[in-house]
Amino acid sequence: MSFIKGTETISNPLQKSALNKKGLCDYVINIASGCLHGCTFCYVPSTPAIRTKQSQFKEKGVVNPQMEWGKYLFIREQIPEKLEKVLERKRIWHDTPAGKGVVLLCSGTDPYQNKNTAEITRETVQVLLKYNKRVRILTRSPLWLKDLDILVNSNVTVGMSL
Repeated sequence: MSFIKGTETISNPLQKSALNKKGLCDYVINIASGCLHGCTFCYVPSTPAIRTKQSQFKEKGVVNPQMEWGKYLFIREQIPEKLEKVLERKRIWHDTPAGKGVVLLCSGTDPYQNKNTAEITRETVQVLLKYNKRVRILTRSPLWLKDLDILVNSNVTVGMSL
């Protein structure tokens, strides 16, 4: 099967996360659904988030999102604009002792998979930094190196899995 690519719409890109229990973050933003890396050790295909979206995936041509992991990517292109609107009016910021108010990019996909996701990630980080938010990025791709000019900010942490 060839890669299935497309866009996905969302209302609020900033989601509260239970990953604060692991000391990772209080919020998460996923730039896309799916991942083209298709790592065999990845935990994401078996998560409830993938299982609950099965009907949406079927409408886009993905019959079994778990088994087809690595073959589809639905990019959320409007995240920076929608995030700006959310942060403009957000009055209460969830900040737990373990999560420290951090926003994780991304918990269910790699934010630097390709040029398109890298551009969206860069714009998203810029919006978060404009509002003085702490950002944690998890990626496998070396594309993040192109964003060193903004990622050197003390509010940004980048982790890379091998």
